[in-house]
Amino acid sequence: MLRGQDVYVAASLHDPCSNALLEALACGLPALYVRSGGHGELVRDAGLGFDDRTELPGLLDRLTGELDERRAAISVPRLEDVADRYLAALGLA
Repeated sequence: MLRGQDVYVAASLHDPCSNALLEALACGLPALYVRSGGHGELVRDAGLGFDDRTELPGLLDRLTGELDERRAAISVPRLEDVADRYLAALGLA
């Protein structure tokens, strides 16, 4: 279902690691995301963040105009790399 879309909107607040957002990125969808929680760390240059929903129409226009560049910026880390980083942060690696 995600592969049939052009962009993904992650509107949840204070979400530390959205699985749905990761799935959307893995399917090649640039994202609009709320700047709370961990969305910005996941999306990086593959989307645009917002603080207020009134920003969405303008950001959506911008994002659709930059689809190719934003898609090229998608980088989903391998699960093993993420696990290694967590272990290192906990001092277990």
